[in-house]
Formats: sequence, structure tokens, C-alpha cells
Amino acid sequence: MKRFRYILVFILVVPVLMQSGLAQQFSKLLVQGYSSLPEDVLVAISPNGKMFRADGIKQGLSGNIDTLRIFSFDENGNEIAFADIVGFVDRGALEADNERIYLNLELNSVENNPVSLPGIGLLETGNYSHGSLLIALSHNLEVDWYEFIGTESYGSGFWECDILMLNNGNLLFNVWEDHPDYYLYVKLKEYTPEGNLVSEFWQTELVYTMLEDSQGNVYITGPCASQEAVFNGEEVTLSFSYNFFIVKYDLSHNYVWSNYVEDGTCPFTELVLNSEDELFVITPAISGEFMYDDILLNVPNNIHYAVAKLDNDGAFEWAKTITENEDGGFGGTNISFNSYAYAADSGDIFVCGIAYGNLIWNHGLQIEYLPSSPFLARLGNDGIVEWVKFGEASGTYPTATHLDVNEQGIVVGGMSKDNIGFDSIQVNQEGYFSYLAFMPFENPSTGITQLNEPDFTFYPNPTAGNIHFKCLYPLNDKGFVTVSNLSGDILIQKTIDFSVEIILPTSTFSPGFYFISLHHNSGVSTKKLVIH
Repeated sequence: MKRFRYILVFILVVPVLMQSGLAQQFSKLLVQGYSSLPEDVLVAISPNGKMFRADGIKQGLSGNIDTLRIFSFDENGNEIAFADIVGFVDRGALEADNERIYLNLELNSVENNPVSLPGIGLLETGNYSHGSLLIALSHNLEVDWYEFIGTESYGSGFWECDILMLNNGNLLFNVWEDHPDYYLYVKLKEYTPEGNLVSEFWQTELVYTMLEDSQGNVYITGPCASQEAVFNGEEVTLSFSYNFFIVKYDLSHNYVWSNYVEDGTCPFTELVLNSEDELFVITPAISGEFMYDDILLNVPNNIHYAVAKLDNDGAFEWAKTITENEDGGFGGTNISFNSYAYAADSGDIFVCGIAYGNLIWNHGLQIEYLPSSPFLARLGNDGIVEWVKFGEASGTYPTATHLDVNEQGIVVGGMSKDNIGFDSIQVNQEGYFSYLAFMPFENPSTGITQLNEPDFTFYPNPTAGNIHFKCLYPLNDKGFVTVSNLSGDILIQKTIDFSVEIILPTSTFSPGFYFISLHHNSGVSTKKLVIH
């Protein structure tokens, strides 16, 4: 006997946005125009709701970032201040608390590109050619404190910057330092918000993201751990060179465990740790076969996101793709920097990036063709997509580079050309620009959001092989309901009266996934039906 199971999947289609699942609407979209495309756009939101964006831009003719332009906005999106940090900024990270913002910047060619801070002027950088610059500024973007750590070497193009806001109120920065015995030597330096160095530890492997659980354990992920890796004095020997890794340190920064997935591309891995101390690793732009311990994950086409969960001992519990293609299909999901994933207190995982082509999302949404579009997705703690939203731009450069989450909502940063749209908010501006988009939570305590849009209910009658369907809200005009398969073929179509229950005959349907869609005057609402 066939059994019916249905899972809620809401899709509202408007001219410039597609979404699935229950998602709040974006409420703010703040842009800044430039003569050329920004190289990176960092974003942060403080616990009290102030928003910050840092744009890596080119003021001169050089092909590199020579200015980091920082903007601060109040909780209503009004600009408070802006300031420029001048210098060859290769990579950066941005965080905010209720008093300050913090930057971790990697500087290149400082001998040829003098560094200048707002209100301070030129920095003394000695004879160093490279270095890390740690800065704290007030919300009015006045410099509070800074520290430059110079180096002679520039060891890896895979370097990324990160800042971890610790449970004790301090901050952990990753910086590059020269060392006579190691080609790559990374210091993890803990500072108070006032700029006092508290402690430090080290490893010989690159850092992409850092997290702390409720017990004070620190987790770090990065790319391409060496075959003789050292984690704060603990040596670990590997049999392969190309990989991404996760390492755990205890409260005293002693090595606890590490785990590795062999990979040939050194991807931008991201760690996510929710309020239940569940640890996830998200990896974009992977393709091929990957072994998560004894779990084989096969990504046969193009490049896609994957998500995996680790247990308390560092072993993988499961691994799954977030997006895939049909055989022979073209499409993928990608990111260019770290800080593209975050967990809300609700335990849900938020991920941003770029999506294009034909895609199958792991909750059943299938898209035949999507132009290159920024996206924001929410995943449950089972790794399954709950909803995904797509922005749209007519230009060829739309990106979503970084995101941040607090109790009030989500900020997403990126760049585009000529126009960008999220939900009903559209910006048309000729040329290149950066943007900051804000999506509020309706329920700040859980991060759960709802749409006040037309909904419907249905329930199966397994004996008769039928589905009973009824719209829950009256609309201004009549609509119709369709049942379609994953290929988009419409199997049933009926005009409906919004006050009358109708019957949809499905007794001849084969087991599989189907979509029930309510077509109405403001769009299309869709839910997924699974027939066993």
C-alpha cells in the first residue's frame, strides 16, 4: 500500500526573487557605488543591532585592494560614519560588539604600500614586507587601539583572517609570524576588548574559521594540513597532503583531537557550532568523491556545497550535499571567502553564496536554470535545507560574500553591478557597488520566521488514493491548484473555489517526490508530497 507523507515547503515566486520554505522578507538594502568592482565585502552586526560593512576597493590603477572603506549604520539602517584604512589589504575579517568593531587584516607589500589609519595617519611598519594588522574602532569609526605584527615571509595564498568572540568577552585573532623552524607558523592571540594581550598558542596549519563551545573548547578548520602538522606542540602525521581539517583545543588550549578529509583543492571550509554545541563543517566548491571517515560522499557533477556533522570525539556522524545536478547538468554553488555560514541560537544554520545553472537542493527544490544569483539558505541540524532565497541582478557580477547573525536577524554582504534585488526591495544604480542586506527575525528568541502569505492544507486518504485540498485564506480572485513531478510536468490541474475542499486523484502515482502548488493572484505557494 502506498503511504503519504508531506513536508512543508513554501515557494513564493515574484519577478525578481525565488524562495522556498518559510522565510522572513529582507527589510533593508544599503549600497555604495564604486568605479570598479569591490574585491571583498565584509559585514557584521552587533548584539544591539548596529550594522557594519567594510568594502575592499581600488582607489588607484593597481589591481589590488588599496583601501578598506568601512561604514557603520544604526539599527534603522541610517549611516553613522565611514572611514578609510589605506594599504594593500589582502584578506580581512570583521566583528562587532556593543562598543567597538574589530578588524583582522592581512597586509601585503607594506614597503611599497604605506598603511594609514583614520585619525592616526601613517603607521610605522619597520622593514617588514608583510604583516597582520589588528584594529579596534568605536561605532563612530574612531580608532581605539591597533597592533601591527610584521613578517618577512608571505607563506601562502590560501591565508584567511578570522576573529573569534570568546565567551569571556575577549577576542581571538589568527596572525602570521616568522619562525626559524617552520615554513608556516600561525599564532592564535587572545586580546581583551581594550587591546591587552592575554594569551597565545600556535599551530603550523592555516586557519579559516574558529569557534568556541559553551565549555570553552576551541575548534579550528583550515585547508591543506601538512603531513607533519603541529598543533600547539602536538605533532600529527598524515598520509596525504591535500585536505581540509578540523582541530579541537581544550580550555587551556591543549590539543584534544583532529580529523581530516582528503581533498585536492583546499576549499574554504567553514565551521558552525549551534547553541547545543553540535559541530558542523560546511565545504563549498567540492566535486568528486570524499571520505568523511568511513562515509563516502560522491559529488559527481560540477561544484557544490556539502555539510557534515562531527560527534564529541571528532568522528563524522553523517555527510551530505546541499546541492547537486542531474547527470550531465550544468550548475553549482560556490563562495570566494570564509565567513559564509553561521548558526543562530535556534540551532539552524544559515549559508550564503552564489548559485547558478540547474540545481537540485536537498529538500527537493529543483531549478531547471538559474542565472548567477546570490542566495541565502537555512538548514536544520540534520543538514536539510528548510528554505532558500535567491536575489537577482541583471549584471554578471552579483555575489554574496559574507554573513553575520544576531538575535534580531541576518546581514548579508556582497557586490553587484547596475542593480540588485531581494524580495520587494530593488536598487538600480549604474556601475559597480557593494551592498548590505538585512533580514529580520520575527521571533528573535528562536530565529524562526513566518511569511504572512496565502497558505493551504491537504491530507491524504490512503484507502482511496486521493488527496483532500483546501485553501486557508480567501483571495481577491480565483486560482487553481497543480500537482507536478520533479521534472516540472503537471499531472493534475484544477480550478478551485477558496472556500471549498477539493479532491486530487493520485492513486496512479508512482512512489516518489511531487509538488502541490496553489496558484493565486500574488504568486505561487508550493508544498512537497512524498508518496511511498
